[in-house]
Amino acid sequence: MKKVGLLGGTFDPIHFGHMHLGISLQEAHNLDTVIVCPALSSPLKTTHPRDAEHRLAMVKLAIEGLPTWEALDWEIKRKGPSYTIDTVRYLLSTKFNNKKDQLYLLLGEDLLPELSQWREVEQLLDLAKPLIGCRRFERNTFKSPLAEKVAMGITLTKVLEISASEIRSRLKKGLYCEHFVPAKVLDYIKEHGLY
Repeated sequence: MKKVGLLGGTFDPIHFGHMHLGISLQEAHNLDTVIVCPALSSPLKTTHPRDAEHRLAMVKLAIEGLPTWEALDWEIKRKGPSYTIDTVRYLLSTKFNNKKDQLYLLLGEDLLPELSQWREVEQLLDLAKPLIGCRRFERNTFKSPLAEKVAMGITLTKVLEISASEIRSRLKKGLYCEHFVPAKVLDYIKEHGLY
């Protein structure tokens, strides 16, 4: 049986917080592979991210040293809003030959408040079991019909408090960012004049 984690997001830009979450969940649950899938656009965000091809290129640079990780460009190529349920169905129909293989949805605790707004979320969490990296979790504080499914995937990890918006702001001001973003990604940002 193969265990595969799906880590999605706008990755504008990808940073050590994303990578730490993915690595922590991969190690805690013995995942064979982590697929990193940049969204073309998030239906729940009001801001528009950088060009998708740049974000995909930065993801590929960030994960170069992680041999069990791979980038997926499907959401970028298909155009339109990026819904995780569509990506999960695509992966299950194209990359999962063995019925015993399991797909997991890798999430940070910061996404829990909006999870109930995701498209077809109950079916999504049936198809891809959620694994949620949390610093701490109190079952009675998360009130939702999804609480039982979420509680089963809670994984206590250290959480790196890094936000992409803070990184973009620091880059605009010319401030140091190597403690937030892999050096190769920063080189790419400088080379292409992003942010």
